[in-house]
Amino acid sequence: MSGRQKALRLVLGFLFAPLTPLLLLLAISLGSGSIEVRESILMIVLGLPSVYAPGIVLGIPGFLVLRWRRWDSMMAYFAAGAVIGLVLCLISITVAEVRYADPSIIGRQARGLWPFLIACSLASSSVFWMIVRPDTFDTPPAKVPDASLPPAP
Repeated sequence: MSGRQKALRLVLGFLFAPLTPLLLLLAISLGSGSIEVRESILMIVLGLPSVYAPGIVLGIPGFLVLRWRRWDSMMAYFAAGAVIGLVLCLISITVAEVRYADPSIIGRQARGLWPFLIACSLASSSVFWMIVRPDTFDTPPAKVPDASLPPAP
C-alpha cells in the first residue's frame, strides 16, 4: 500500500468511524419509532461534536500508541475501543456527580450508560480498523517476477 493510500485510509477512518455511535443511536431511535425525522436532524447536529471530540481527544493518541507498539490486530483495536468507552463512561459519571448529589442516580446512569458507550466504542474501533487496515501498513508489496529472467529451478 502506498503512502498516499495509507494517508487517505487514515483520514477516511477518522472521518467515518466516529459517526458509528451516532448512526447506531439514530437507527435504534428511528426503528423503534421513538423520534420523528425532524428530531433526528437535531440529533445529528447536536451529536456531531459529541462523537468527534472523543475521536480527536482519545482516538488519535490511542491510534498513535497502537502504531508505536505495532499492535495492529483487530483485537488490539477492540481493546483500545473498550478503554475509550470506559473513559467516556467515567467522564460522564464524573460530570453527573457534579450535577447531582444522589448516588443512586449516578449508579443508574452508569449501569445504563456503560453498555451503550462500550458497544459504540467497539463498533467505532472495528469500523476504523476495517477502513484503515493498520495490519497492512508494514507489509512489503508483493514482488512481481521479472519476465525477462528465466524461472528459478
